[in-house]
Amino acid sequence: MAYLSIPENSGYIEFKDPYYHLRSLHEQDDRHLKAWFSVAVEPGDVLFFPGWMPHRTQSNKSDKDRWILSANVLNFQFINSIRVGDVLKFT
Repeated sequence: MAYLSIPENSGYIEFKDPYYHLRSLHEQDDRHLKAWFSVAVEPGDVLFFPGWMPHRTQSNKSDKDRWILSANVLNFQFINSIRVGDVLKFT
């Protein structure tokens, strides 16, 4: 995800801690336990993250648009080798 224009107060991207549910079972003091973490970005920054990680954006409280460029990267060699009815085994 490439950030092209980030006006002031336009919000940031947030990621959910993938281990939040496990941590919440063991934390004695949940005041420091957060499910979502924001990442402060500037124009020109590029973020790479796995698509399975829960993510969202904060509200844009600016009167200007926030512009980003995003793309998904796939391993087409792996995807093209799968056929309907195939059984996949991962070891």
